[in-house]
Amino acid sequence: MTMDLIQFFTLLIAVIGVSWRFRVEAREDWKTAREDWKRSDEQIKAFNEKFYQESKEFHDRLCKIEERRLKGE
Repeated sequence: MTMDLIQFFTLLIAVIGVSWRFRVEAREDWKTAREDWKRSDEQIKAFNEKFYQESKEFHDRLCKIEERRLKGE
């Protein structure tokens, strides 16, 4: 009877320990993933801002060219 209880508690402690360790690792992975997502969002924002600025400059240049073309006619 005592051997069964020792085995039971040993198994219980082992299961709790492994579960706790997996939980800790999973939380660390989520923290890392969140940091990666934030960094990705910042990079995407920077790219979009640069793309918007370049598109606006290109549009302005096209408008100037079109104005010069219309004046020349």
